[in-house]
Amino acid sequence: MTGGFFSLRSTTQDPVIPADFLIDENQEIHTAYYGKDYDDHLSISEVLAWAA
Repeated sequence: MTGGFFSLRSTTQDPVIPADFLIDENQEIHTAYYGKDYDDHLSISEVLAWAA
């Protein structure tokens, strides 16, 4: 936010749709998750389960 890449104003002017990706050591995408709104992300339990 301090670098100017994101501001709260942008959530109303140009809505932000989050995307989370789990990428393995071979640079292959294991999971691509596209959120429905600003705070919709993969849960930390999903990320930790994948990493285990």
